[in-house]
Amino acid sequence: MRVEMFSWLCMSARYRAKNWLHGLEASDFNKFVDFILGERVLGIQIPTSDGSQQKVKPDWAIVLSFEHKLRKEAMRLVMHEGFTLAHALRAVTKDADLKEAFFTTPVALRAAASEQPQNKWARFNNKGSGSSFGSFGKTGSQNPKGKGKTGKSKRLAGLQLAWRTPDGRDLCFAYNSGSCDNSCNRVHQCRVKGCYGDHPAIQHREKAKGSN
Repeated sequence: MRVEMFSWLCMSARYRAKNWLHGLEASDFNKFVDFILGERVLGIQIPTSDGSQQKVKPDWAIVLSFEHKLRKEAMRLVMHEGFTLAHALRAVTKDADLKEAFFTTPVALRAAASEQPQNKWARFNNKGSGSSFGSFGKTGSQNPKGKGKTGKSKRLAGLQLAWRTPDGRDLCFAYNSGSCDNSCNRVHQCRVKGCYGDHPAIQHREKAKGSN
């Protein structure tokens, strides 16, 4: 991005009649790169239960995808909203909806997927019979309809989930899947974007039907 910066600065100096290139400076590109590589994206940290900060280490592919989306959105603002390129580069780094949709949510989903056990071998009970994927013995007989994690995932399917409340507080993922023990110190509100009601996300559809 910093190498590309020089091409844009040369065009800004050459084509002074182009309004969307007015005011373009090296600092506009440097701040954009610092945003991507700094503590807001690549070096993002989350608070822990003991009050300290823990690095998330987001997947590099997600970081690159997010950076590409920001540049595309910046050019859209230039072409269709009348922004200058300098203004557009600043605006996209401050767009909370873009960050939530294309960075924080993918990072959270990737982390949640990596925490789920991947048992691909069959397990056997003491009678020699077995079933795969960790469902065996009494657990399987007590859960004949596929309830549990799989059922909860289906109840969240198709919902647009948020990572934080509109005022920036962290939402509790465990509460929204119905498994929090109330020791997390996170906000217990619905994760469905635009809802944030006093119910877990797995009950969102039922609550929405009840209010209609």
